[in-house]
Amino acid sequence: MLAFELALGTGQRKGDLLALTWSSYDGQRIQLRQAKRKRFIDMPVTRSLKAILDAQPRTADTILTRNGKPWGSVNFDHLWRETVLKAGRNGLHFHDLRGTACTVLAQAGATPSEIAAMLGWTVSTVARMLDLYQSMTASLSDSAVAKIEAHQTKLQNEVQNAAPVSPNSGENQ
Repeated sequence: MLAFELALGTGQRKGDLLALTWSSYDGQRIQLRQAKRKRFIDMPVTRSLKAILDAQPRTADTILTRNGKPWGSVNFDHLWRETVLKAGRNGLHFHDLRGTACTVLAQAGATPSEIAAMLGWTVSTVARMLDLYQSMTASLSDSAVAKIEAHQTKLQNEVQNAAPVSPNSGENQ
């Protein structure tokens, strides 16, 4: 669960999360250098992620541990796969949470530049990911229909509140 929350709350790659040390978290922010692109990430943690991190026992240098020892990538992958199958979500990969974090941030109103800063992506990568995945979210279609209905209600109110037009108003008298 902690790995899931970290992935969704930070949008970082599995390898970076498995290597994430407690010294990278100061109680308010997480700072790390990504292994793949060497980008430095400095982000505040959400209140919910802070509560989860603060409640964790610090049994090793790394945040993600199993029996007090850092996770190995292969062992982590096996447990992740078991967990996904138990949850009935076959086909869900840990890395998918990175794209999910991107779309959740966008739905919350984060700009592509803000998302890029958090995930260590370029703005064009953010745009590409949103183009691929954001349109698949039901919340966007819900939002679109709510906007249509609000607009229709506004038009109906304008019509109802308009001053009545006299049948002779356009004629010369």
